[in-house]
Amino acid sequence: MKNSLTVRLKKKEGKLKYRLGVEEDLYNAFVSNIPEGAHVEIFISVDTDDGSLSQLAKLHANIKEISNSTGQSVDDIKLEIKRRSGLVFVNKDSYYQKSFGDCSKTELSKAIQETIQLGETLGISLY
Repeated sequence: MKNSLTVRLKKKEGKLKYRLGVEEDLYNAFVSNIPEGAHVEIFISVDTDDGSLSQLAKLHANIKEISNSTGQSVDDIKLEIKRRSGLVFVNKDSYYQKSFGDCSKTELSKAIQETIQLGETLGISLY
């Protein structure tokens, strides 16, 4: 059984509602597969300040440049930047990483700064 689930809800008419029907289906399937007596940990955050497409483009370009310069995979560099930016949340035996696409302007700015700092450490100019 997959032991984690991520869905995004939107407050509408005073209630949290699924944005997509498939997210509700995923949630229901997840709940039905939880063994009786199991403990469930829930992490909830509010997204109020969407990042911009230009921030995402800059962030992904920086990650790709670091990847190309070091030979490490793009996924490894993304995970490292997310760790440095506080976008990875660790549970006892698993972790959740927030998608850059779901980040606020402030979170994306922090991630971009982390790529620049990592690049400087590695001798890569990313300005």
